[in-house]
Amino acid sequence: MSDEDRRHRRHQLVERFLVDVLSLPGEYAHGEATKISAVMSDDVAEALDEFMQHPGVCPDGNPIPGEDSHPKDIATIYSMEDGEEGTVVQLGYGMGQRQHLRNLGLREGKIICVKGRQIGGGPIIIDVDGMEIALGRRLASRVLIKKSG
Repeated sequence: MSDEDRRHRRHQLVERFLVDVLSLPGEYAHGEATKISAVMSDDVAEALDEFMQHPGVCPDGNPIPGEDSHPKDIATIYSMEDGEEGTVVQLGYGMGQRQHLRNLGLREGKIICVKGRQIGGGPIIIDVDGMEIALGRRLASRVLIKKSG
């Protein structure tokens, strides 16, 4: 992995931590992640990655570089296309987030299908057990799915 990819990876891991664990706003987290990741070692980044159970994407839904531990068929709901199906493998990154998603009917092992997206940054509509659920894009970027097919 290039030095640039390692720097980018550290930044995205810190950003993911600040948003998911500390519940900081994305814009603020981005600026802080820039500062923190500039002085962070790769060893600390790997410990952070392990602590967060290897998130595959940053808060914006972009893949975190160098994540060989994430199979190519793993995606977030946010990054899936309309009509794509898959099985839920990870719900969010915090207890409150996971409980909220479970209350909506999402659980690890459930099969979902992306039905559509509201225009203008609105929610993503998914089908779970015949029930349509609207997920905000930020929340949809935190649910990992193993794509079907």
